[in-house]
Amino acid sequence: MYPDFVALDLETTGLDAQRHAIIEIAAVRFVQGEPVDRWSTLVHPGQPIPPQVTEITGIHDDMVADAPDITQVLPKLRAFVGNRLLVGHNLRDFDLPFLNLQGLFAQHPIADTLAAAQVLLPRAAGYSLPALARELNLPVQPVHRALEDAEAAGWLFLRLCDLAAELPQDLLRRLLQWAGELQWPGAPVLQWGLQHHRGPKRVPIFAGLAQAAAQE
Repeated sequence: MYPDFVALDLETTGLDAQRHAIIEIAAVRFVQGEPVDRWSTLVHPGQPIPPQVTEITGIHDDMVADAPDITQVLPKLRAFVGNRLLVGHNLRDFDLPFLNLQGLFAQHPIADTLAAAQVLLPRAAGYSLPALARELNLPVQPVHRALEDAEAAGWLFLRLCDLAAELPQDLLRRLLQWAGELQWPGAPVLQWGLQHHRGPKRVPIFAGLAQAAAQE
């Protein structure tokens, strides 16, 4: 049985949480491996949306002119997530800093699919969410809008859990030990894989990873 979790994604006016602002938030609740509820909102950023952001996301100033500000939407986001595991792609280094500045999810359990993919898919052509969605043929393809990207991150998390469950148990244990020492944000994926171990099925893909861990 897959863990219940909430996948989250933000669209913002830029990459720096200290200088830029959120323009869209979305969250998708997954139960037993299926999306069961979705929540999203545009957010008034209090600053102009740069043209390059509009080009990527399609979100422009007129769309957020009457949107609620961040203080109005945070209680709804907090209630939607609850105590569930929070999942996202590059969650620790991108999304969370924006939310932490608003006093949200500072000590919340998280799983970062970017971190997990970099370990579990050593031969991936790329590690962006669109690249991984294409490579793994996820049911939802990201389009640089928060709702679709959040759901894609949720499906990616589930696929990575399946891959982790195919790793040798001794390797999973060693990786989890390393993850604990480094406070690595992909650890929940490995933990699920160890708890629901199915035995190695794709040894060639993980051969380099297994060899590297064995040499430590």
